[in-house]
Amino acid sequence: MGLVRGLSMGVQQNLLFLYLLRASAVNNQNQVCIRLARRDDIAGIQSCNLKTLPENYATPFYVQHLLNWPHLALVAEQYTTVDGGEMASPDVDLNLPETPRAGPDDIQRAATPKTSHGTEIVGYVLGRMDSDIQKVGKQSRMVRRGHITSLAVLPSFRRQGLAQGLMDQVHEQVS
Repeated sequence: MGLVRGLSMGVQQNLLFLYLLRASAVNNQNQVCIRLARRDDIAGIQSCNLKTLPENYATPFYVQHLLNWPHLALVAEQYTTVDGGEMASPDVDLNLPETPRAGPDDIQRAATPKTSHGTEIVGYVLGRMDSDIQKVGKQSRMVRRGHITSLAVLPSFRRQGLAQGLMDQVHEQVS
């Protein structure tokens, strides 16, 4: 796994985490992968939301959420099978452009599966972080809180541990 030289240790650790997240989250039985959401996933997230939840959001809500907390937006994606029942394998490209510092978009592209076969968003979780200053006596301290904005799984994918997997992964991202 050749990471681009010159990236900070934090970016390298994030890339390694994303690679391991992709590698460990593929469920061969159901052909579902949990990964970070991308902007082009918004239509699939909205579709899943409309099919499962009474509260629905407009596209700008999702765009803003992905801009503010890109590391806390995860999707569960089902891969279709090719003829013969073989799973269309998503490739992970970890070749980042040669830049002194990689930003969130570079990390996001690095975890993007490239497949010519169709996929469907079958679940998602949107998390967010808030921070506040809490006064304790004469001292103040910063308090961080994580929240789940929305969690949904299509009915045909429920009772398989998918929501738990999404929650486990978003909790890992917050830590």
